[in-house]
Amino acid sequence: PATLSLAIAANETGYGQRRYMAGDNNYHGIQDATGTGPAYVDWRINPQTGQKESYEARQQTFASPAEGFRGFARFLTENPRYKPALDAYRQSGDVNALAAGIHAAGYAEDPEYTTKITNIIRGIPQSTTVGDVADTRGVGPRPSTGPRPALTTTPPAEQTRAAQAQGDLT
Repeated sequence: PATLSLAIAANETGYGQRRYMAGDNNYHGIQDATGTGPAYVDWRINPQTGQKESYEARQQTFASPAEGFRGFARFLTENPRYKPALDAYRQSGDVNALAAGIHAAGYAEDPEYTTKITNIIRGIPQSTTVGDVADTRGVGPRPSTGPRPALTTTPPAEQTRAAQAQGDLT
């Protein structure tokens, strides 16, 4: 689902402010299994010591941002370790459970990953009307202050002409 993809991209890129992969249109932190992508330093928790340790990894690169998002979808759907989480999501529609399921299947090494992703998901508006935005605390959409106009594909100049013809604008 788009909500999960956006939340993971926000987490991996520090909301577009940092990280190694966004310059190669890899917004989801997908590593390159072939070992030929650009190198970067990543970290993981050592299961024996519980300590954070760094290691060199290779990143997958994509030709465009759209291809990066499609690549993330392919990564999840073509990797059998995520199938149980995806199947459960198809049954329940629970995106938070999907985040937990892919984490449990090994998507990320950060022990707080599920919590981080579900907190980001809470801040993504679920509305498709103009003007609904996440509040500044990142806890969800702002309460509506009244009806909002529906999204339209009509160019703004045509909207203005139509409104003027109806007497809505002077």
